[in-house]
Amino acid sequence: MLAGKGGLWGLLNESAGFQEVALRQELPGSILSAVTGSFDHIDAASLFFETHSGITETVKQIKRLIEKARPRLSMAGGEQRLILGVPNSPPGRSLRELVIAQMPADSTLPVASQGDVIFCFEASNLPISKVAEEVIGHEVAFVQVGSRLTTRCDLNLSILPHEDAGASLLRR
Repeated sequence: MLAGKGGLWGLLNESAGFQEVALRQELPGSILSAVTGSFDHIDAASLFFETHSGITETVKQIKRLIEKARPRLSMAGGEQRLILGVPNSPPGRSLRELVIAQMPADSTLPVASQGDVIFCFEASNLPISKVAEEVIGHEVAFVQVGSRLTTRCDLNLSILPHEDAGASLLRR
């Protein structure tokens, strides 16, 4: 860093104002590159394995993470698939294999991430009436508003219960 300034001796022989400017401009970048360079080999998957001792605890934590990531609408039916983002590192590949082993066959889509571990469920083929019922609960006001609002042209919201049907939701 100081080579272009005549080394440490050249910096010390300059005026105090120049020293301060030189250090303020170059020091943060040098420190940042030194620190980030020493962490290049660390990603979220390796940190995950470092914080869990033993395969039993690791598998328990994986199961907890899978359940926490499940969508709230799981009761509505349809299909679910776990999109699993893991780094392309030896710990990332090990984590991917452990997660896939905890899921039903062909229900996990592994994707590469820069360094993060991501658990994200994708839901499809959900019956819109069941989703609406689960989201709005038994609130008649929400049923009435939902039947009047359309945000997507490909959804037929006429199947949503409204007015009189709201009372039937309350009876369930």
